[in-house]
Amino acid sequence: MTTPATSRWHGLWLAQTLGLVLLAFSYLRIAGDTQSMVFSSQVLDVLFAGPIWGTALGYNLLYFALTVLFLHALYATVCWLVGRMSALAWPTLKATPKQHILIWFVVLTFGLLANNAAMFVESSLGQPYARAMGVAVWGTPLGRVIWLVCFGAAVLACLLAARRWWREGSRPTRLAWATVAMLVVACVGLNAYRLFPVSTAQRANKPNIVLIGLDSLRADLLDPAKSPGVTPHVDAFMKEGTLFTNAVTPLARTFPSMMSMLTGRHPHHSGAVMNLLPRELIDDKDSLPRLLTEAGYHAAYVTDEVRFSNIDASYGFSQTILPPIGASEFLIGKVADTPVSNLLVNTRLGGWLFPHVHANRGAATTYDPDVFVERVDRELRATQPVFLTVHLTLGHWPYTWAGSPVKARDPNAVWPEYYLHAVERLDQQFAALLALLQKKGILENAIVVVYSDHGEAFDSPHEALVPDKDPLVEALNVAPSWGHGTTVLTAHQFRIVLGMRHMGSALETWKPGRRVGAPVTFEDVAPTLVDALGLPANSRFDGRSLVPLLIGRANADSTFAGRVRFTETEYQPQGLASQEGSVSASTFSKAISVYHIDRETDRIEVKRNRLGSLLLDREYAAIGDSYLVGAFPSLTGPGHDYLAVPLSGGAPRQLFAEPSADEPELRILWTALHAEFGAVLDARRQSVAADAVANR
Repeated sequence: MTTPATSRWHGLWLAQTLGLVLLAFSYLRIAGDTQSMVFSSQVLDVLFAGPIWGTALGYNLLYFALTVLFLHALYATVCWLVGRMSALAWPTLKATPKQHILIWFVVLTFGLLANNAAMFVESSLGQPYARAMGVAVWGTPLGRVIWLVCFGAAVLACLLAARRWWREGSRPTRLAWATVAMLVVACVGLNAYRLFPVSTAQRANKPNIVLIGLDSLRADLLDPAKSPGVTPHVDAFMKEGTLFTNAVTPLARTFPSMMSMLTGRHPHHSGAVMNLLPRELIDDKDSLPRLLTEAGYHAAYVTDEVRFSNIDASYGFSQTILPPIGASEFLIGKVADTPVSNLLVNTRLGGWLFPHVHANRGAATTYDPDVFVERVDRELRATQPVFLTVHLTLGHWPYTWAGSPVKARDPNAVWPEYYLHAVERLDQQFAALLALLQKKGILENAIVVVYSDHGEAFDSPHEALVPDKDPLVEALNVAPSWGHGTTVLTAHQFRIVLGMRHMGSALETWKPGRRVGAPVTFEDVAPTLVDALGLPANSRFDGRSLVPLLIGRANADSTFAGRVRFTETEYQPQGLASQEGSVSASTFSKAISVYHIDRETDRIEVKRNRLGSLLLDREYAAIGDSYLVGAFPSLTGPGHDYLAVPLSGGAPRQLFAEPSADEPELRILWTALHAEFGAVLDARRQSVAADAVANR
């Protein structure tokens, strides 16, 4: 076959130059944000006591940069090969080899950008065109169709070139056949878990224990009188179990809340008082994973997001399936967004190339919920009996994922549309996870707990326990804010979903299809499971066993009447309490000044010398049957201001001293609040008084 009299590598440098141009173009929109905030020297100086290079973060960033460069060089090489094949397929066209390369680079890149806009609607280059490229054509997004057409045209050009080459007598070399064989072996290896599924373990004599967390799921979404109907699979699951409709978390942030579930203890008793604490400050002795491991269980922890809850194998789990923990995950997740890398990130190859992004909810732009379930399918060892904790975070901010609808907000909606879309997709992921566990035989004999670690507030009208713009609340500057763990005046933040169900032969005496309104707390999960399994009682538990409620024991509800539960807020930096808008580098650096990055482990941790002061600026509350009594940091004097708030909603009342015996519930709540948090309340009063003396 005759070819133009050109070098074998003719045009390769042109293709590589175009690849670098595409890489630079991919980062044009991201560059503004990275310069102003996350990667600014001001921010890094706050987090590091020294240069970034030589740290674990520095090495991870270098690996990521080299990977992205390699992929763009590989993409450019593919475009170059297609261009050369095109010149061979149509030698009579009046176009030079370089022109063929340029044309195919433009065609393939156009398809790549269209696909990126359709599949990753929040990506830097995809967002402006997401609506147009997301229009369905024959049931497929337009952008995907364009990519398939462009890719198909390239394949056709290569096939025509190969056909012409074969007809003229040329044959593949041994190296070519070996390359094809290696590609086939690689494809089989990447999909071995599908082609040759591992048989499930034999049915366990002990019931498997499965905890499934649905992050940020509001309890009112499961209320039949209010539900918008976005959780059909969770609803169907709960109909066969027991749903506790009056459950709260002691602290509406993921790590403290989950540790209260796993330890059965209040955050101030286990030390898990906020996210991102140094590991050695947490007392998790006699936690569920440790107790059940001693009882012969295989303890596994699975989650798709680790930015704020750094639970790992050190908490007693023998297997973990999660993204890498640390600052690298934060920063790489911000910039791992190019059309080329996005094309691969949700594949098995992408899991090796981009471990900080693959199947990671923290990298919301590229997160595919089904890819995470596939990862669990591949990696979860079905050794039984198993204690499995799976925490799914799709319902959490920013409420977007790779295929999410374009975000919109109605300020008057009870539940913003984007939140409902996220919860609906979370519900589908929940169903896929249940199907997977059923396939592995884990649910044939199991106790399943479905929970949300906290709820969510959206600044919607009439959402808080207190009236909108209440004069007393505004005078004390304690107006409820959005999010979770930011106020004790919005029950939607600290109310949680909590349901339990036996499946198969496990504890068939549990009453199915019940809604129980007894006052329970997240700390009750551990003692309930220990009681259900007949393990030795743990005197360290703060929670109570819910087994009497689960089996429908007579008068069980009455034993919970009058129970006092607690909740509190967490660190909420000023300037970040908004759902919308960008954050400047100065505001962001001030907000993260309480943290530092460990140079060797890459972990982001709260500075020890800041923890005490952070506890002083919180809101604390005791929750009764009808009222909540809250303590709020005072702006006008030392100590706290106290409010009594009806749980049914209504105007709050300020308390200046312990209520009289004529108000027994308020008196009990006041006493309980000071018994539980008295040391912190006294410490703030003393600290503010000392500062006042020092400033005279």
